Amino acid sequence: MTDIPPSQSPTPPPRPPDPVRELAELLLLMRVQTHQTDIALRRVENNRLNLLVVHALAAIGIGTLFMLSADALRGPAWSFISYLPGFPITFGLPLTAAGLLLLPATLARQKLLERIGLYLIYFWYLALAIGFFVPSFKWVWAATGPLLAGDPLPPGQPGLYAWVVYLHLAVIMRVHLWTLSRLSKYEKAQEKARKAAEEGGQAT
Repeated sequence: MTDIPPSQSPTPPPRPPDPVRELAELLLLMRVQTHQTDIALRRVENNRLNLLVVHALAAIGIGTLFMLSADALRGPAWSFISYLPGFPITFGLPLTAAGLLLLPATLARQKLLERIGLYLIYFWYLALAIGFFVPSFKWVWAATGPLLAGDPLPPGQPGLYAWVVYLHLAVIMRVHLWTLSRLSKYEKAQEKARKAAEEGGQAT
């Protein structure tokens, strides 16, 4: 009987797949990915909470200083919003109250109170943006004819940029509200999945 040269030795048959090992590797991969996702979500949530604290402190400061600045809140830009009775107290107080509500709600992770505080700040910035936009629009409308004719522009020009500043702050608050809504839906879905998993484990 002649020996088979090593170069011509038959190749061993391929190993059959081990389903148990493959399942274990898949579960390990899913666990790692879930852990990484949780870390990323916690980082995003911490950043969101830090921003809310900043917004709350800003609302407290802006609202309080607004109420103390009656003599400075004069001129064409304030010609619309200053008709509010009790201005500026009645206008600045809601913003201060919103900040005082949002700050502890954020620190205590009370999402309902967070939502209320954010809505109050959102509407305050939106109202101020509208208050600045109305006199700006009126002046631009009145100035269009003289501008086209080359005549002197009408007096009493308000700051045309101010309404854009507060409108963009209102949009930022709206984004925070949208994020909070999405986060609440995600947490509810996670809680529902956890309860379903627990019920399935008890059934088996």
